[in-house]
Amino acid sequence: MTPESASPGLPFRGHVFFWASAVKHQPPDIIEHTIAFWRKRTGEECSHEDARQMVANITGFFDVLAEWDRYSQEESQQCKES
Repeated sequence: MTPESASPGLPFRGHVFFWASAVKHQPPDIIEHTIAFWRKRTGEECSHEDARQMVANITGFFDVLAEWDRYSQEESQQCKES
């Protein structure tokens, strides 16, 4: 994926979109949006706790990707300097 193919408004760095920072600044009704999203796609209602866990899990996932990307960038920079 290239920066040109990235979604507008989403920062691109390496191979990781830094959605983690966007999720950390999530709207207060993100839980309700999550419930509505899954209700529309599955036809079933998920609980408030399930939706909260989904948001926490995806936030954690993108935090890990961002951390790996930072590590990779640092490692790459160190190799260039050597």
